Amino acid sequence: AQAADGKDGTLNEMLTYWQGVLDAADALVAAQKAAGEDTTVAAKVSGGAQSKVDDLKEDIADANDDAKRRMDALAVKVFGQIGDEENSPLTRNVSLATPINASTGALSLQRTGNASEATVLMEDTDATVADLNGWTGSEHTGSGVGSNQDAGTFSARMYTNAEAPGEGAKISTLPGFSDGLLSTITPANVASPSITVTAGTQEFDLPDNAVQVRFSGTYHGVAGTYNCTPSSNDKCDATVAASGYTLAGGTWTFKPDNADDRVASTTPDNEYVAFGWWLYEHNGTSELSAFTAKRGGVTDASDLNTLNGTATYKGGASGMYAIAAGAENDAGDFTADAELTANFTANTVTGTIDNFMGSDGMPRDWSVALKKSAVSATGAITGTTADADAGSQPTVWTRGGTADDAGGAWNGTLYGNDGGVPTIGTGVFHSTYGNIGRMIGAFGVDKE
Repeated sequence: AQAADGKDGTLNEMLTYWQGVLDAADALVAAQKAAGEDTTVAAKVSGGAQSKVDDLKEDIADANDDAKRRMDALAVKVFGQIGDEENSPLTRNVSLATPINASTGALSLQRTGNASEATVLMEDTDATVADLNGWTGSEHTGSGVGSNQDAGTFSARMYTNAEAPGEGAKISTLPGFSDGLLSTITPANVASPSITVTAGTQEFDLPDNAVQVRFSGTYHGVAGTYNCTPSSNDKCDATVAASGYTLAGGTWTFKPDNADDRVASTTPDNEYVAFGWWLYEHNGTSELSAFTAKRGGVTDASDLNTLNGTATYKGGASGMYAIAAGAENDAGDFTADAELTANFTANTVTGTIDNFMGSDGMPRDWSVALKKSAVSATGAITGTTADADAGSQPTVWTRGGTADDAGGAWNGTLYGNDGGVPTIGTGVFHSTYGNIGRMIGAFGVDKE
């Protein structure tokens, strides 16, 4: 019945189903009694359904207890990772001068205190990260710190405004294409579900009564068939390369399903800004922080001290949060909307992070005000103002309509130039709510 209704058979759905069976059986027993009929069969159904309902209620209670214990542990852990007012994670922000390696797609992180050693985090291509208000998300993982590759593990989530590669040329126009076959094969463009090796070399035996090894795959994003006429040892092979696979052991060609299909662009966007957060864990200890970065020829803002007027910037934010409040314990990662308002006449910037979504995919009744901060002539949001907030650059976290005292910290940068006005902004923030709430995050915004 649940399958027919498109349900997934969770404990609560099963309880609803069996409660319905129980109610129907009890109603039938009552009707049969009123009519003076035999109630034996209906009573047995009722008893069986009652047993199911009782068991499911107990299972749900146990599951809720387990979930509460896990949430309690997570809340305590993340609360400690984020740090308090005096130990702001903003002070251990990572260095990300070149966040993405152009050839390998790797994210390079450096923790404070390990400036001479970088940890390389490879993108987890199996992970799906939804876009965030126009910013493209990705997950990255890695281990160790620099040469000490067994010292802990890193995980990171990053969002960029990099543009996706455009449509490339027809595969039939590539060098080495003739008579429907491509004979010049670049390792980085090779992909096939038949190639399963993750390190070293995979050999392909010549099928019985055949003269070629054949399997389907894609070349540069174009679907087709790989063909190999083996050399004297009757084996073709694929070896894991720095990117893709090197095909050897014979003469390889690729036959596209459609010679007019176009390959993916070979010129990915290498000029963009990024924001995100990372988690480092080692021997029971952990650190959590946020980052922003730019890559390539992203233009810094300039001469903002001569600019007048205002501009609004909107985008997204992401990070981690923890509420350590007993029955209200809650923790995990979040996404949210982000907005900055720049007053270039006064050389100040304010902001808001709101419309929070928790790690369970449900909304949170929160907002975080990024209090007034000065912005320099080159776009640095520095925190020095001429009013009561001078030098403090705090945040104010509001939960359920009740604002906490100002605390935490934030900073950011404006980039680009559109008629003298910056076009992009990124930043990081740390906020606290009394002695029960902490969060760390980063944001990216575009000029409206």
